[in-house]
Amino acid sequence: MIQLEQTILRELIYHHIDIESNLSAMSDEIYTWQTDEEMEVMKKIFIKPFSNVVTTNEFIHPINLALNPLFSLSRSVFQGGDFIALSKQICQHLQSVSKHPNIKSGDLFVIRLDQIEMNENVYSGLLICK
Repeated sequence: MIQLEQTILRELIYHHIDIESNLSAMSDEIYTWQTDEEMEVMKKIFIKPFSNVVTTNEFIHPINLALNPLFSLSRSVFQGGDFIALSKQICQHLQSVSKHPNIKSGDLFVIRLDQIEMNENVYSGLLICK
């Protein structure tokens, strides 16, 4: 079971993906919390939907996991890479592979999380929400 009560939102950035025109609006700034209450509201918006999740997903690649673009970009975030630049690359990658007609233009949030508890271990994570 995943425990999210102590989870901390470390960094949050917002981009807008325009699937039809390929003219996405990429942010150059990490969102800064004004108050602790504001962070709690953001946690309710982004984390609460996952509070009852009992399964996890893992990146895969048939040859080598390092060849999975989202895995490589996510790993770079946790290895100290530039969060803003990497979030833009995540956005661009998702836009380039989003060809299904039901995938629409919209907002994309990339959030770096800490203190995710799962099976008595503590992890960091990357939340990508569209």
